[in-house]
Amino acid sequence: MTIIDRETRVVPVEQYHSDSAVNSGMIRCFAIDGPWDCYHRFVTRTVKAKDSDEKRLGRAFHAAMQDPDRWLDGFVLLPQFVLGEELNRRKPSHREFLAKMEFDAFATGKDFISEEDLEPLRLMVDSVYNNPATRPYVGHGFPVELAGWGKHLETGLSVRGLADVYDAASSTIIDFKTTRHSTANEFIRDALQKGYDYQGAHYLDVFDCKNFIIIAIRNSPPFEAMVYRVPQHRIDKAKRKNEAVIRSIAACFEFNDWHSLQWGQEVELSLSEDPLTGVTRY
Repeated sequence: MTIIDRETRVVPVEQYHSDSAVNSGMIRCFAIDGPWDCYHRFVTRTVKAKDSDEKRLGRAFHAAMQDPDRWLDGFVLLPQFVLGEELNRRKPSHREFLAKMEFDAFATGKDFISEEDLEPLRLMVDSVYNNPATRPYVGHGFPVELAGWGKHLETGLSVRGLADVYDAASSTIIDFKTTRHSTANEFIRDALQKGYDYQGAHYLDVFDCKNFIIIAIRNSPPFEAMVYRVPQHRIDKAKRKNEAVIRSIAACFEFNDWHSLQWGQEVELSLSEDPLTGVTRY
């Protein structure tokens, strides 16, 4: 993929996510969920991805890795006790109390986590530094949460990416992932299903880098961090697929038509290979 007019800068995360340029999430959504979902999630933004405690813990972990001393400034702590009782989300009065706290948090541009998450978060961060395989990638003052933009030469579409850690000297992007999986094989299967190799290929294009490293941290005891490198053959394949998807996204913008592939015609009910991802879907 040929990217021109590259630029990188540190911006608030909310500013980055409000940008309309094509990112890896949009590419994956278009390829896996189809143009119609992609249009409503990334163009009109009328459909929001569901949030979860696991996602909130992941966001808090990223913030703690980015700024260990001040990360809590961007969060509201949900208490373990409400109205003199241990928190119980099944109780209407507790749900009402928490709903108001969460509303106030979002109104002030903050995220929220529970007080009981603080110790697991500390152990997750510690696990990163306890693994000797992470030492080339963390603790060296590399830029963190660095946003990158560029223009896809063929289509003219703006593209973007957000590097958790950017090591220009070794041409490496490091990405943190939190995971529930306890073995390398489990995580690798999950990573490929979620398209982390496609994300990595997109980031390498946007930042003009060569290596994509994933540091995966278990989000439950016993906490442990593992280091994964996306191999070059997967990056090369993913770059070709990403290129095809971006061309399709550009065509949807050009013709203002985001309906699913084969919409408007009868489709034979049989197994077929997805034309964009190469995956046989049931």
